[in-house]
Amino acid sequence: MQGLANICVVLSAVFWLAADFPLSAEVVSLAPVADTTLFEYSPANNIGGAPFVTAGVTGDFAGNSKSRGLLKFDLAPAIPVGARINAARLVLQVTKTNTSGTSPTYELRRVLKGWGEGNKTGNNGELASLGEATWNSRQAPATAWNSPGGAAPDDFLLVSSAGLLV
Repeated sequence: MQGLANICVVLSAVFWLAADFPLSAEVVSLAPVADTTLFEYSPANNIGGAPFVTAGVTGDFAGNSKSRGLLKFDLAPAIPVGARINAARLVLQVTKTNTSGTSPTYELRRVLKGWGEGNKTGNNGELASLGEATWNSRQAPATAWNSPGGAAPDDFLLVSSAGLLV
């Protein structure tokens, strides 16, 4: 009977701890607070006001130049300090695909330096204003990327967080 009493004491302590420290799981959906595209073809242009972000290699008309899509998320208002994130998922919609017959792999990398979204629109954007991101600058005209278009490991992480063959 002594053993049963000890088990009951331990179980009651476990239930008491569970009552004081409730565990919960929540799903949080976040939209980017800023986004823009860096175009190698138009290295001084910003396109932060467009309703889309471009990433990959452009067609022949632009000399198969590269573009990078930047997305910025503010986690602080939605995720409490000390919270443990078990999984994250990014959902993007592909609206144009590569017609060359090859399938590119797109990678997500954490950007390590601040950049300015801007408000320019159009297929290739427009000449950047003060503080807007371009292929050449994180914040035009004076704050350059380590290398045009950004470079690992200074402007973004060398190792990707995820990748997907599209």
